[in-house]
Amino acid sequence: MAKQKVPTSPGKKSVEATALSALISAAAIGLQNERVRKAMRDLSGQLVTGVRDWQARRADPKLPARDRARVVNRFSQAGLASRARKLRAVVSGLRETPLLPPEARAAFGDFEKALDLIDLRLQVAAALPFGKRVRVLREIDDALDDLERILAEVGRV
Repeated sequence: MAKQKVPTSPGKKSVEATALSALISAAAIGLQNERVRKAMRDLSGQLVTGVRDWQARRADPKLPARDRARVVNRFSQAGLASRARKLRAVVSGLRETPLLPPEARAAFGDFEKALDLIDLRLQVAAALPFGKRVRVLREIDDALDDLERILAEVGRV
């Protein structure tokens, strides 16, 4: 079996980045279904309350400094892993909601596959030299931004 060469020049995407883009696109298309959007809008009140409670807990000055949100935690490798883990928890919770139509569950399956690929890329990035690791981490950050944006847009009225 021939090895596939992964492009390294800045203008080309790697095989993993292309697969990740395809999964993100599939999840976005699946969540554009009107039945899915209506179901998510119906659940949005519960979700907003949960997010506000979480934000209030995170802003508590009694928390140790390491537990408060910091800018560096968003962009470091550990921060990206944390973002992926939190996004996976949200998607898993939504996927198990009985009120969602089957199309939404399928779209959330694509989300979970994309998150699996992100986890794999984070593991690979840990072994790379600094310059290459930074490039991969930027791609992962962009992919997480896309997933978060898609998820945020689903429940909009």
